[in-house]
Amino acid sequence: GRFALALVLLLVPALGADAQVIPIHDQVDLTGQQNLTLGAGARAYGMGGAFIARADDATAASWNPAGLSYLRTPEVSLAVNHNSFREKGFDVDTLQGGSFDFAAFTWPVALGDTRGSIQLSYQRAIGFDGTRTIDSGGGRRTEGSGDGGFDVLAFGTGLRPTRRLRLGVTVNRWLNGYEQTVVRTIPGNLRPLREFESDFRPRGWSFNLGVLWTPVENLNIGGVVKTPFGAGLTLSKKRKDFWASDSGFENETFNAASSEDVRIELPASLGFGISWRVRDTLTISADFTQSRWSKAFIDDYFILPPTPRRNDPSQTPNPPPPIVFDELPYPTLVSEQVDAQQIRAGVEWVVISSPVSYTHLTLPTTGSGGCGGEGG
Repeated sequence: GRFALALVLLLVPALGADAQVIPIHDQVDLTGQQNLTLGAGARAYGMGGAFIARADDATAASWNPAGLSYLRTPEVSLAVNHNSFREKGFDVDTLQGGSFDFAAFTWPVALGDTRGSIQLSYQRAIGFDGTRTIDSGGGRRTEGSGDGGFDVLAFGTGLRPTRRLRLGVTVNRWLNGYEQTVVRTIPGNLRPLREFESDFRPRGWSFNLGVLWTPVENLNIGGVVKTPFGAGLTLSKKRKDFWASDSGFENETFNAASSEDVRIELPASLGFGISWRVRDTLTISADFTQSRWSKAFIDDYFILPPTPRRNDPSQTPNPPPPIVFDELPYPTLVSEQVDAQQIRAGVEWVVISSPVSYTHLTLPTTGSGGCGGEGG
């Protein structure tokens, strides 16, 4: 499966509504969205994500497209994930969510003595499916639900031009998007109940380039580059504020806006790996990746201030215009980001149970440093 934080919703407290700063509820927090630099598949994650130099199944395109050259028969693949956690501390944080992870159709090809395969795949690179609840005490509560994600439709190929060298490339189209609803309850506040809706729809292109080199039998050295890319966004937002009075809630006020001018710049990532097949049933792998989160930005992002309360029930107050920001660090929005590094290691032990079936026992170990949307 995938790491526990593959789903993160925007469910943290807001700052004062009148402050000309970004309310925290508007943060686009991708912490744990590891497929920005990693890939998909239960086997790879069972090896701690150390799969750059061992990518030899249908999920290879998401890790190192050079690994597609290993596939020799037509193949259909599908992977799904489910995430769940409950954390108790100052807050009680509960999450439930899941979605499809990866689907692909692979077909073998040959160009003279050069053999490999081509593949069409669909991957949920950044998922927002599920629900999350944060109870902060004193009746303060944040509830959210999301549907969809940033998906990648990829066409890729992996070829083996020489006995020791494998090369691969994918062309990636980013599409789909997600909808998200957040409801905040703050007893005793002037606006004790607030509802927020967001709709992100990305559109952009990127490339994955991979290489595998086998200097000696059973030893692979791999490298992969995932290019930086800019994606245009159609961003729509709505908010509803309920105002307190002696008799309960007054009539709610609304605000909404939409823009097709928003743009995100997502970072390049570079990865290296080594994998040693000690024997047919035992493989040891280790990877290092770096992502240039210091180069990730969002342009023309906007937030919605609350519409003032109704002083006269017969009148409808005018919603204030959106607050637009020319450029902000992404996804943190409010703080400078630094590049992120990961070191991952894993062991795979294959237990042969019959000539045609086997099971995997994997022992993952991961570590990471830096910030900007990567977790170990």
